[in-house]
Amino acid sequence: MPGTGEEAFGSKLLRGFKLGLSFFLFLPFLLFFLPLWWLHRQGELRAGRPAPQAPWNVLCSAMDRIPKRHPSPLPAGEASAPASRMPIVPTRPAGKVALVTGGSDRIGAMICRELSAIGFDVALTYHHSGPKAQRLVSELTSQGTMARCYPLDLANPQRISALVEAVEQQSGPITLLVNNAGYFHADAMECGWDNMEKLMKVNLQGPLWLSMRVAQAMRQSRVQGQIISLGDIWGERTLTGHACYGAAKAGMIMATRVLARDLAPQVRVNAILPGAVLPPASPHPGFMEMLARTPLRDQAGPEGIVQALRYLLEAQFVTGEIMHVDGGRHLT
Repeated sequence: MPGTGEEAFGSKLLRGFKLGLSFFLFLPFLLFFLPLWWLHRQGELRAGRPAPQAPWNVLCSAMDRIPKRHPSPLPAGEASAPASRMPIVPTRPAGKVALVTGGSDRIGAMICRELSAIGFDVALTYHHSGPKAQRLVSELTSQGTMARCYPLDLANPQRISALVEAVEQQSGPITLLVNNAGYFHADAMECGWDNMEKLMKVNLQGPLWLSMRVAQAMRQSRVQGQIISLGDIWGERTLTGHACYGAAKAGMIMATRVLARDLAPQVRVNAILPGAVLPPASPHPGFMEMLARTPLRDQAGPEGIVQALRYLLEAQFVTGEIMHVDGGRHLT
């Protein structure tokens, strides 16, 4: 066809001109703005503040928030429709997905019910309470909530990584992690190495590894997420015969603070330290003694934990906080 060669050459020349112009306009950014951002980042780190978000991440997040236009379906036979008939439909916001460890019983189950009531899809884990977890899932789904349960061994890093992948594939990006599962046991000198290892893995290493994997997923999904860990006042105070348990809980307190700084501003990280809020499943001699030494002289009940959880979910300017829900026990 006549003129085809000239048109192809002209098209290539135009594309080359556009590429050259783009590079020319982008060159000042590479030579000027990036060094300035790097100097700003180093200054913030030296001052002890979190590293600022990279400019390209800020740009990507801003572009993701721009509403997209979706044309309405056209009736059969119509080739197009006037622009005035094209409704602007904002992009549907990402769903809220909560992962709760140890969510099948006691405080964990109350947390799952609360999150379900305020609009979260719930993924809960269990270790030995499979039937209870299934019943809770059935209860939540009957109320219109998307809920699933997963077995989890917090002492197994491969199972932890597989759990995060499974939840993200089946429910969507995780926006909230609640580290609730724990293991309480005396660790006197005769308890043995295996019991000490279990206490450390279930109460510190496993939750910390899970928090890191979830935070990595949140960064990849570019969601504004939150991690809340349920600790224990025995991570700050001494409890006779529980040196390993106390050390593990103290480790989670420090991990909360470090992660809060490392993951800001995208992910907020906080911890709740309960006191006498719920009697242990089996009678424990220290519980009533602790209650007697509590300034408020009463136990809050599990509702105290739920109230703290509600606050942290809404407190957008709070991170690295260790919230005591203990009736003032940590003051004595």
